[in-house]
Parts: sequence; C-alpha cells; structure tokens
Amino acid sequence: MNKIPITILTGYLGSGKTTILRHIMKNTDRKIGVLVNEIGEIDVDGALIEKNTEEIIKFSDKCMCCAIRGDIVDSINNLIKNFSPSAIIIETSGQAHPVPVALAINEDPLAETCYLDAIICIVDAVNIFDIVEKDHTLMDQLVSSDFVILTKTDLVDSDQKEKVISWLKRMKPATPIIESHNGEVDFSIISEQEASHEFATSALLDEHDHHHLDSVSVKIDGQIKKKKFTKFLDSLDTNIYRAKGFINTDHGIYVFHKVGQRWELEPIEESPYPENVFVFIGTELEDLNLESKVSKLI
Repeated sequence: MNKIPITILTGYLGSGKTTILRHIMKNTDRKIGVLVNEIGEIDVDGALIEKNTEEIIKFSDKCMCCAIRGDIVDSINNLIKNFSPSAIIIETSGQAHPVPVALAINEDPLAETCYLDAIICIVDAVNIFDIVEKDHTLMDQLVSSDFVILTKTDLVDSDQKEKVISWLKRMKPATPIIESHNGEVDFSIISEQEASHEFATSALLDEHDHHHLDSVSVKIDGQIKKKKFTKFLDSLDTNIYRAKGFINTDHGIYVFHKVGQRWELEPIEESPYPENVFVFIGTELEDLNLESKVSKLI
C-alpha cells in the first residue's frame, strides 16, 4: 500500500493559511483530505474550507500541538477511514508549533500508513516584524519549516518586501521562499520538491510554552449596520491580534477578517451560521466588553 503524504500548513494568526488552503482545494484534481485546527468556540476557517471540499475533519477549540498525541492520531486515522484521500493537508492554528504534529506523523502507528511530506510556513509580509517582537511562536514555526510562502506582498512597498525576504534568508538560509498573491500557489511545485525536515535535529522543548492568548466568541441575531461595523473594526483595541467571523448586514452577507490594523470584508452568498458570529483572539480580552460592543452593532 502506498503511504499517504501529509503536508503541514503552519503560520501565525492571520497570515493567510486558510486562503491558501481554499485556493489549493479549488484548483486540484487530487483527492486531498483536510484536517483543520482552530482555536475558539466558533469555527470560521473550517466553515470556509467546507465550501471547497467535504473531505474535512475539524480539530477545534484546543491547540493541536498541546493535544494528546492520540487525539492527533485518531483525527488523521478518521480522515483516512472516512475519505480515503491520496494526500492530507493539516492546517494548524496560528498559535501551534508544527513539530509535535510532525513527530506524531513520523512515529507508529501513523508511520505505517503516512509520511511527512513538508512543513510549510505562511508568513505575512505586512505584520511579520510586529509579530516577532511580541510573540516567539512565529520563530518556532519558521525554524521548523521546509518551505516559506510569503503572503500580502502586494500590500507592502518594494523596500519592505526586500527587507522581509532578506530577514527570512538570514533566519532560514536554505529554505525556499515562494510568493503568493491572493492565496494563489502551485501546490504541485511544493509537493514535488524534497523537504529536509531540519526540525528533527534542532533543539526542541518537549513542552511548548505558548505566548498566552485568549479567545472570545460571540453570536448575535439581527441585521448589522455595515457602516457601523466598519467603524467598529477600526476602533478595536490593539490587544486584539486577530478577529474574524460571518455577518449579515444591510448591504449583504460577509466573512470578515482583521489582522493588526488591516481588515477586509469578503461578500458571500450565504453564511454557514444563522446568526452573526464573531471570534476575537488576543490578550486580556475580558477587559474589553466585546459582547456588549458587538450587541450595539444591530
């Protein structure tokens, strides 16, 4: 029996992992199974990916790298049993270290049926230096990766782009860097290259110490005023590193994303939820009265 290749997509909150995964699923003729790890009580990324594939299992509301290894094994085995994929992509949460997941793949019982194809780190050209200053997680993800996909280069000037690329080459000199625009990437190019899996010889703590982040999930009924909502996004506290969700407004239905100071609204035909749903990820969120503020958007 041919072993199933598994690719791990890692990267910090809002780097563009889900956008890239959606593009891959739209543009492949391979039968790819997807395992999505999402922090928070409300599933946003998995719901978006489900529009492109039914071959998906969600690993929600806990960080995959901190989970019991048996949970990871069970999730992958369920994916294989239910869908018989020819390849698997695992999208880890923005706070996850990919190495514990990789080690689970390389050891029995998964090693009998699967193998680690590559760890791909998604890096946001806009926010990378701000992220590195406040959280070591991105560095953990980067040093463990076989390839880097650089996103949002169209949102920075040429000087910032070159600065980011130079920094990445200093951090990981031998790692190929691939630019992606609007999530577009040729997955076959990556899957056909040989990966080094350097993480196996790197110093690695058995216990991964997360930079502590909180998450707040909110659901509300009713129609949201779009103009009021955009002002709300502009006013969000800097303690909120990432916000996302689905909203029904007086100008249509949208999925929204906010990373740092930048936000976007993507119009969609139908929301996977009957209510408006919001997920906020950051620090000291309990002091921000987010539920009260969201309720005033109706």
